[in-house]
Amino acid sequence: MHSYQAALEAFAKAVQFMRVPIERVEVQSPDGVLPGYLIPSGKAGASPVVIFYNGFDVTKEILYAIIRDEFANRVLDYEVPTAAIVDYLETQKDIDHERIGLTGISLGGYYAPRGAAFEPRIKACVAWGAIWDYGVTWRRRWDTRTKRTSVPFWQLPWVMGTNSMDAALEPVRAWSLDGVLWHLSQPFLIVHGEEDGLVPLKDARRAFESAGAVDKQLRVFTAAEGGSDHVGIDEPDPVRHFVVDWFARRLGTARKT
Repeated sequence: MHSYQAALEAFAKAVQFMRVPIERVEVQSPDGVLPGYLIPSGKAGASPVVIFYNGFDVTKEILYAIIRDEFANRVLDYEVPTAAIVDYLETQKDIDHERIGLTGISLGGYYAPRGAAFEPRIKACVAWGAIWDYGVTWRRRWDTRTKRTSVPFWQLPWVMGTNSMDAALEPVRAWSLDGVLWHLSQPFLIVHGEEDGLVPLKDARRAFESAGAVDKQLRVFTAAEGGSDHVGIDEPDPVRHFVVDWFARRLGTARKT
């Protein structure tokens, strides 16, 4: 926690030197305060916005360098919280309330589709790395004790406030999109790596097939093009550019040539 607090303090100090101005915001939700950063487009008039959710083991400050230019030029930092965030965005005069998108990376690939499925004010949604059943995902990791995991095994019990992995896994069993995704009717994109060792490609295919959206796409990134690992961590650029271009078309910000 000391390192995390130090990282937050360092980021807060760095804000004043950033080329793109950002505003720290606090969104009130039924579960407490949601801290986030609002990155303005810098353009005249009301602009579309994309809500960006983190994964299990990453912070918004770490991801800022990945998303800052792409999303601001073409984002605020989960089911009930999604509505609270949209409520906040609707108070902002420089945001087009009819063009709000939602994306989530890694575990955010569970949060974002679930949020969009029950929040019609979200107009487009991207799962940046699919999650179908997070309880099954963690149970598989724990049962096989694989070394190929993005987080240490103590982290889930710590986050869930339990003293054992079995106790931590119990509430996570409910984190499934089964019976949820058919509610999702907005344009929906899943980006997934063919060599993702943390979440198998079959989970992405199942999520795609279950989504109720008519306008939906599963984009699988290969080793040859880059972005084939979990959330494209091996080569983020191809994935990031694809996601941003997709949002630009769905939210009406694509550049005309």
